[in-house]
Amino acid sequence: MRLIKYNYTALPMNRVLEYKYDYFILSENEINNTKLTMAEIHDLKPITSTKIQKLALFFLEQYIIFYSEELYYKLNLKNNTLTCINSDLILRYFWEDTNCLIDFKTREFGFYDISSNKKNFSLKIRDQNFKIFFTKYGIIKISNKDKTDNYIILLDKKDGSELWTYLISENITKVELFEDLLILTCKKYNLRTDPGYEGEIDWHNPEVFVVVFDTEIGKEKWRAQGGYHNIDKIRNCILSGGTRVIEYDLITGDVICEQPVTKEGDNWIESVYYADNEGFYYRDIKGFFGKVRKIDGVVDWEFYLYDESMIKRQIGDFVLLGNGKFVLKTGPLSDANIMCIFDPVENLDFAHIRNGRKVIPKHLNFA
Repeated sequence: MRLIKYNYTALPMNRVLEYKYDYFILSENEINNTKLTMAEIHDLKPITSTKIQKLALFFLEQYIIFYSEELYYKLNLKNNTLTCINSDLILRYFWEDTNCLIDFKTREFGFYDISSNKKNFSLKIRDQNFKIFFTKYGIIKISNKDKTDNYIILLDKKDGSELWTYLISENITKVELFEDLLILTCKKYNLRTDPGYEGEIDWHNPEVFVVVFDTEIGKEKWRAQGGYHNIDKIRNCILSGGTRVIEYDLITGDVICEQPVTKEGDNWIESVYYADNEGFYYRDIKGFFGKVRKIDGVVDWEFYLYDESMIKRQIGDFVLLGNGKFVLKTGPLSDANIMCIFDPVENLDFAHIRNGRKVIPKHLNFA
């Protein structure tokens, strides 16, 4: 019996930390430390590798900031060099005239004038009612403590004054920052009109929208019915699924492609991750992954990931490469973790759905 073809990697990584255009940053948790590895995209060949005691605090351009043995370090991803930061103040973001530093003792963001090194103001790092993002225009602060009464504000990086305020009468359930745009999923709760409940808020049937917000001027660029699943940061598009798959242009909101899903059985697409000129690529919590063709909405193929013992495994990380192959990383199951490069074209005989119809995969066909 011919088995599914996997190009296994010798790097038993726990997760894909970051995906750049020409490399991955991978992490492997060991007993008392973490191993970070940069690897080439198409074959996972290691470029550099560094062991640290504590995993990265954050990425800052080509650097990773982390601490080891109570000292802070900066890892340069380009040349794999370490620099000790002899301070409790760590650079988090910078503008032409202002630095944002994290103070881990006070748990605050401090904003300092670059020329005088004077601290102008500070913000708490964590507040359960707020989210903070940094853009080239200033500091974005989002309040989401209420289902019907929230706001987004832009603070001046020099003195913390409000440059604009946007009131939003919706519940923000998801928010990301990309290219200085906020991408949100919002739920709007309308008033009921059914007899006996007129004028009461309908908490059970909200309208859901994807909203793209311009952080420079404090206004919505566009919104569309339904939430979103993921941002494809290479194609600059927003992806949504369900019984239909949709690709929106990030900047204009124009629908690049929209198709109803055609698949034998359940045609619900739980989470769309990527798109290319031919299709949408999705992953499901049940463990399978597949492709919806753009031309007609038919599921071209769908696979489960099996290990060498033919045990069905759930997928953790799921990354589409530029050559049409995937990097797949399983979820935990004792010590039998898999990280591999998978070619769907090479393995079509092992798909359980092809051209929208259920088939018996070759490795399960014992006739």
